[in-house]
Amino acid sequence: MLRSVIRRFSRRNLTGITRSMSSKRAIGDDECFVITGGGSGIGQAASMDLLRRGVTLVVMGPIQKELDDTMALAKSEDVKGEMIPVLADIREDSGRKAVADAVKSTGKDLRVLIHNAGVNTPCKKMMDLSPAEWDRVMNINMNGPLYLTQELYPLFGKADTDKNRILMLSTIAKACTGLPNYGPYCVSKLGAYGIALMLKEELPEGSTPVYTSTLVPGEVNTEMQKQTAYSSSSGFPEHLVKHWRMLHETNQLLPPAVPGAFISFVTCDTTPQEYHDNEWFVYDDWHHERWAQGFAADGVEIKEPVGLFGDH
Repeated sequence: MLRSVIRRFSRRNLTGITRSMSSKRAIGDDECFVITGGGSGIGQAASMDLLRRGVTLVVMGPIQKELDDTMALAKSEDVKGEMIPVLADIREDSGRKAVADAVKSTGKDLRVLIHNAGVNTPCKKMMDLSPAEWDRVMNINMNGPLYLTQELYPLFGKADTDKNRILMLSTIAKACTGLPNYGPYCVSKLGAYGIALMLKEELPEGSTPVYTSTLVPGEVNTEMQKQTAYSSSSGFPEHLVKHWRMLHETNQLLPPAVPGAFISFVTCDTTPQEYHDNEWFVYDDWHHERWAQGFAADGVEIKEPVGLFGDH
């Protein structure tokens, strides 16, 4: 079953974890963060959470209006941090260099790189994909994050390296099981997960130590999720279409602010050991007391949706 495959990818390592409510660490004046796809959805929510904390944040995105909207939102809240928008395509060398130039322009050390950008279309069977369609998804979801990491690695802080973090947003779809017609997304996310595992192996012992982890944000009420639920693709399995539409119609989707806060907590408020040793899953409740109590107070339930494996 898909669930058993998914669970093999999810682990909880409690080594070194403080069980008490953790406090938010202060963001230093010499720190710079980067997030890709930070102009909409989960990325925008994470950007806003970090900006409220006082982060100097380089926000990379391919759509000017989304960057403008996020900047306007930040200004309307008079956030403590500074947003530096970079209109760029992660697939292009020039776009990745533009992000590096933006970091350098701050005069600050890179501390956190969040690989959030991703696409989940086209939804086609593997034998129906064109090379261009396949390459687009691979280059945005898998190759781009690797090449951007290579470009930015020299900019990570050389001192106080416990703060150096790379976060790869992941998904249960990387199991590549039970999701026919979703091949480009599933395979690209499996590949990105493999890249994260290799960075875990190599970078803590690199010339500049950097810690890497993965994070599954859950089922979130974003435009991408809506497009998936109401896709017109004839090859999409009926049980998946019914499940994703059910999530919308029964209000089981998380508001983007939840994964936004989760990303902020994981990248800023965890020790290097626990950050590195865990694969972070938003629905695991062992960490909720450390970052999600405000959502519980507001009546937001962070609970894994049901229905995919039953009749509905």
